Formats: sequence, structure tokens, C-alpha cells
Amino acid sequence: MMLIVTVLVLGLFVEQTEASFMGCYAKCFLICSVQPFEPIPQCALGCFKQCHHPSSSIDDLHYYCQMGCAASDCTNISTPQHPRAHEVEGCLNSCSDKCTLKH
Repeated sequence: MMLIVTVLVLGLFVEQTEASFMGCYAKCFLICSVQPFEPIPQCALGCFKQCHHPSSSIDDLHYYCQMGCAASDCTNISTPQHPRAHEVEGCLNSCSDKCTLKH
């Protein structure tokens, strides 16, 4: 049964490009959320990390700030039925704005 669900979920997103955050996140989240014993916030955070590619080094303070903000503000947006990738991307972008140092 789980294999059938996974195949159907993947089929829904074949046309979306993995290069975009939304396409990558939607696929990642739906696959993760059908796995038993995987908490939804953990799926969301893992998919943020997998699909968000910072422009600079992973050691970048801005990246860590953004991931902390996303963990706090964005992990409750998605549900197994509706990943809401567009809303998650907006939330992640707002975290980027919050973490940008302004002089």
C-alpha cells in the first residue's frame, strides 16, 4: 500500500522541476511524510535543508540563521495531504529577510 501511495505521489510532481525549491520540497516532503514514525516537523526541516541551496558556504552565518528561523516559523505549514510548497517558500524567503544584516 505504501509503495502505491509513493508512486502516486511522485507521479503528481513529475512535471515540476527539481531545480526549483517548490518542486524539490513538495517531492521530498510527500515522500518523507508517508514514512512511518517520521514526525512532520522533521520532514519539513530535512526537506528545507535538502532543497535550499545557499549561495555561499554551508558555514555561512546567514544560512544557519535562516534554517533556525525556518525551523521555528515554517515547519507547521505543510501537511501530508498538502505540502503547500509555495507558502513554505514564502516563509523561507521571509526568514532570509529577517536574517539579513542591515547597516
